[in-house]
Amino acid sequence: WEKAAKGGLYFDGDKAMIQKNKNPKRRYPWGDDAISKGEWKCNCKSEPQFGDRSPSPVGTYTHGISPYRCLDMLGNVWEWCNDWYNDTYYQSCPSGNPRGPRGGSGRVIRGGAWNCEHRFVSTTFRAWMEPDQWWNVIGFRTILELK
Repeated sequence: WEKAAKGGLYFDGDKAMIQKNKNPKRRYPWGDDAISKGEWKCNCKSEPQFGDRSPSPVGTYTHGISPYRCLDMLGNVWEWCNDWYNDTYYQSCPSGNPRGPRGGSGRVIRGGAWNCEHRFVSTTFRAWMEPDQWWNVIGFRTILELK
């Protein structure tokens, strides 16, 4: 999820083209500019059309596109991730492609949702949810590996 949202240290693309990411620690998929009311880039609380009421149709916020051209990485619904949540994991994890702890309180959710305040809608904020629970603001993204 994080690489799709931020781009990682390098962009790896077609035909093994590798290019350094100029902003690998970006706070939002579009860069470091905060969510603004003038040009909404994701669905979160206070967004006038859907915010604090419901999810928006996929692809509504094209200005919020990530470096890998993924849409809706922030807001709309929390993204359910495979990693277990552990508060202290990032203090001792590998610096490259950490796989997550072997166990924890629950599964990581990322990106925020339509009912979230701006401070929770970023590429860096993580929360968690117990695997046997559900909530109408959590979803998941399916992927297709191209070979």
